[in-house]
Amino acid sequence: MKIDIYVDEYYRVLKLNGMIGFFDTPNKYFPIETHSIGLPFVSLLPPQIAYIYARLFKKHYRKISFPEFVRAGTGWRNSSYYELLPKTLMIDILDVSHKYGYMSTNKLARIISKVSKVFGIPSSFFSPNLNVVFKKIKEYE
Repeated sequence: MKIDIYVDEYYRVLKLNGMIGFFDTPNKYFPIETHSIGLPFVSLLPPQIAYIYARLFKKHYRKISFPEFVRAGTGWRNSSYYELLPKTLMIDILDVSHKYGYMSTNKLARIISKVSKVFGIPSSFFSPNLNVVFKKIKEYE
């Protein structure tokens, strides 16, 4: 099942100027999957290869069938920033993460924050988890 239908429904019921936050959402493009399996690059693999990879390196997954592995909500796929955006709805949203998101205040976090500003992307792109907040600013009819 595609997550798009869930995400679009979140935005559909969100009031104009309402905000939605996604916190501690595992980042699909972070090199090491930290949410469920804990293997490098597993969330970037096709389901069949990811399943074999998990079974080879994690004993727990040897007992799980392929349908169980790929079932929605199992976590190995993780999410990307793009997957948290509305797909089928005619709305405009604004990323207000810089105001409402959170990130550590250590030296590395400050460097990441500066790099993300240069590229115009959320600092969570560089972290194992996406921490983003969107504001619904316009809805088309």
